[in-house]
Amino acid sequence: MINSNSYRFLFSIYLGVLNDTDRNRLKNVLGRVWPTVTGRLWVGNDLESSMGRLPERNEEGREYLLSVVAISGTGSCCYGTDSTNSSSGKEAPRNSSSSSAKIGGYGHVLGDRGSAYSIAYRALRAALRDYEHNHLEHGKSSEGAYGGSATANTSSTTPKNIKVEESASSTTLLTLLLQQLNMVEIYELVSWSLVASKHEVADLARTVLTAAQHGNAVAQTVLEEATNELADDIVCLVNKVSQSSV
Repeated sequence: MINSNSYRFLFSIYLGVLNDTDRNRLKNVLGRVWPTVTGRLWVGNDLESSMGRLPERNEEGREYLLSVVAISGTGSCCYGTDSTNSSSGKEAPRNSSSSSAKIGGYGHVLGDRGSAYSIAYRALRAALRDYEHNHLEHGKSSEGAYGGSATANTSSTTPKNIKVEESASSTTLLTLLLQQLNMVEIYELVSWSLVASKHEVADLARTVLTAAQHGNAVAQTVLEEATNELADDIVCLVNKVSQSSV
């Protein structure tokens, strides 16, 4: 546990804060714990602290005019600053400026474009649509039993132990996702989707990525759409930061 006697060994603490109110509240608390270093405290979020990992100059020694980070994990967000209009840089781990901008970061319901959650959510919907439109046999209900093959059947056996790397191009994405979740029937997937946590859904992105790398067309389309959304956010961010420095 960190206490007031630990400050002599303390270089920095990176904590996520959502707004200026949280930032000021946390800074006041830390100032009471370490009163002798109050003037050197900086409180920010993971977007700002990650800027500290970016080089300030290129290989030729020229300073970068813009600094941009795009975080895409379970969620996603983009953040950027204009280095030509920055402060001294002593307070923050990376030069902070009034000409900064953020795109995204509004949670998995409203935002997180291009994130693992977004990829998995898109994949679940696309996989089910692909199955119903292209693989569901005539006269059979999608609510019936779903086996390990690319088309529906009436078997209640568990899906086969399919290796994604070996069969991604010839197996439906729905089959691969069901196997990943140890499920057999679509109604199990429906029930799971209503209670699954954000992280549980996002975990399926691994299967989607592997399937796409090995030729599954539906997975490839999902990834293309997700990466395009994230790329659009990055382009928008760069434009906003560039315009604010003019």
